Amino acid sequence: MTTLDETTVEKQEYGLANLFHIVHPLDDVPEEKLCPTRLKLGLMHMSGSRRWSLIVLRAYLIVMLLLVFYRGLDLAGVFQHFSH
Repeated sequence: MTTLDETTVEKQEYGLANLFHIVHPLDDVPEEKLCPTRLKLGLMHMSGSRRWSLIVLRAYLIVMLLLVFYRGLDLAGVFQHFSH
């Protein structure tokens, strides 16, 4: 069994004196959060292609959501009386 002094000497010999200590997030000191009102970032500047791609993505997601609702209503039998 080694003593504390021997382990310290071994760590210094192998370059292990500067080890990182792992701290669990629940045991860590809370950090100061940024307040969005103090940042004053303003609007994000976007190019035309980026804006267009986000609009297309939004439209695609809305259409997919409508299709999911339609399929759910179809499986529930809401549209059966229209097929006759």
